[in-house]
Parts: sequence; structure tokens; C-alpha cells
Amino acid sequence: MRIINIISQVLFYMGLLLKLFHIHYNAILILIGLVGVVISLIVGVLKKQQKATLLLTLANFGWLLLVFVSVKFLPIQSVILIVAALLTLVAAVFIIRAGHPKRLLPILITIPIALFFYFLPTHERYRILCINWNYEIETDYITWDKYSWFLYQNDEFAKALEASTKARTIADQLEDSDWVQLIDAHHEAIVARAWEKYR
Repeated sequence: MRIINIISQVLFYMGLLLKLFHIHYNAILILIGLVGVVISLIVGVLKKQQKATLLLTLANFGWLLLVFVSVKFLPIQSVILIVAALLTLVAAVFIIRAGHPKRLLPILITIPIALFFYFLPTHERYRILCINWNYEIETDYITWDKYSWFLYQNDEFAKALEASTKARTIADQLEDSDWVQLIDAHHEAIVARAWEKYR
């Protein structure tokens, strides 16, 4: 169980690293990591491991899942945060009572990463994940357009217009007429303060 768990977490963080550099198939690696943690949990149940160990693995899965839904901008982040926090508290009580507080160290690495992405404003999160180290950013008008959406949601209207203009310029240069029309519509919505949903 422990080996599966370690390998799964390594794969998860490798996928997260690939996402930072906007390298394709990062989500697959992240999902394989999550599935691996679930498998290690099932193996632990079948082998009748200690309740404290199983709870800790489940809590760790909760925090990893929070990282995943945060970097994918999925709407269930708050629910997962509450569940992960409660599981961690219960697991910590069991582990401390069992006299093995050092077992909590690995999860203390995952928790700050999860909380960092969770509390980061969505436009900042998107910039870090999709723009800062994106090797295709100079030709990636879709990313610029979506960035303008996150900026708009966070009342950064001037920056949203800048990102939208950048997206429009690139889409125009690459002669993608469909996206030019869509970006123009988004640009007008920013100006009118009437952008209600991304697509």
C-alpha cells in the first residue's frame, strides 16, 4: 500500500508540474495519481490495515483532490476542503493516540499546496497555471481569452481588456475567424460589463 501511495503521489505532482509548463496530457497523469491513491486505499482495506492509516490515506486523497479541482477550476472546491479538513482532524487524533505523529508529515506537505491553490484568486491561479510558463503563450489566443474571463470575474476590467486585445491580435494573425468573432463578443461584453458566462 505504501509503495503504491508514494508512486501515485509522485505521478500526481509530476502531472501538476507538467500543467505549470502547459505540457499536454498533464491531467491524465494527475488522474492516474489520484486513482493510484484510491487503489492503495482499497488494498489497505483488503489487508485490514489500521484505521488510523486508512483515514490518513483518505484525508490525503481529499487534499490531492482539492488540488485537482482547484487547478481545473471546478465548482466543488469548498465542499472538498471541508471534507478533507474533517478527515485530517479525525486521522490526526487516531495517529497521535497511536503514538505515531511522524506519520502526519507527508500530509503536511500536501495541505499547504492544496490551500495555496484554493485561496489564490482565480485570475492569479490561471496566470500561474496557464500563462507564466506556457511555452506556446505567444500564439495561444484561447488561453489569453480565457484569462480575460478570469480577470473580468475578479473586477480587473482594464487588465481583462488588455488580455482580450492580446487574444484578438493573435487570433487575427493566425486567421482563426471563428475565434476572432468570439473574442470580439467577449471584448464587447467586458466593455459593457455584461459578461455572464465564458461560452
